Amino acid sequence: MYKFLTFLLLSCSMPVLAESQFDRSLIKAELINENYEIIDSYEFNKMMQQITNEVAVTLPRKVDIDTELLSMVVTKPLIAQVYKLQGIETKEDLLKKIELEKFNQWVKNYACSAGLGPSQVFRVNGTQFSMKIINSNFLELYNYTFPLKACDE
Repeated sequence: MYKFLTFLLLSCSMPVLAESQFDRSLIKAELINENYEIIDSYEFNKMMQQITNEVAVTLPRKVDIDTELLSMVVTKPLIAQVYKLQGIETKEDLLKKIELEKFNQWVKNYACSAGLGPSQVFRVNGTQFSMKIINSNFLELYNYTFPLKACDE
């Protein structure tokens, strides 16, 4: 069942379907109730660890010619992704390439509509979404974190 859920959460082309299928699967497995509240924390955490592990073995992964996804962690309190951008070594390099306010909005739109973002279980239970950009020395250049419940606003 976990592999199916992993496939479901990673399919970004059908976010509405992913949301309803993922949440319904959790309800059917009796991990959450009809209000999307977690009722079996142990099994829910175990499932999130399984999802994280299945994604981890595929990383690092090229997203496009300039972007590489280095890590992703899925837990109840946090969904976190770490990226490296080609040729971006300093915050100044980043600011030359990206207008951060627009990029923050893009990150929010992405997180709210893709993968696990549409799932009500993460919104109801206060999960934060975090995207970090690091340089080749693994120094953090950018971090944008927001609560997934803000997607409903």
